[in-house]
Amino acid sequence: LAISPVAIRVTWNLQVDASSYRIEWRKATEEQVKSHKAVLSTTTNSYDIVNLSPGTEYAITLYTLYNGREVATPATMSKTVEKEIALGTVANLRTVETTSNRIRISWAGVA
Repeated sequence: LAISPVAIRVTWNLQVDASSYRIEWRKATEEQVKSHKAVLSTTTNSYDIVNLSPGTEYAITLYTLYNGREVATPATMSKTVEKEIALGTVANLRTVETTSNRIRISWAGVA
């Protein structure tokens, strides 16, 4: 999910028996050896990749690490936005559903 022209947020479901997570990302046009990496704890289920280039497609892979092995999720392509998009005003903001690690909200746009 592109959150700004220079940042993408990656989120995932926590795995009970994971020992850690690793995210790797690179420009889609670059070789895999140029990947950037971040290792994250088992209590983290999102990561903001920052300092990216606006309007650029990135290959992102999340690895779930278990004791002695790792499992890669399918590589994802995500593109940063060209520029900031102004958000409008909202009305009737409300919580639709909450769980221990997720919240779902709804709202109506105001013209």
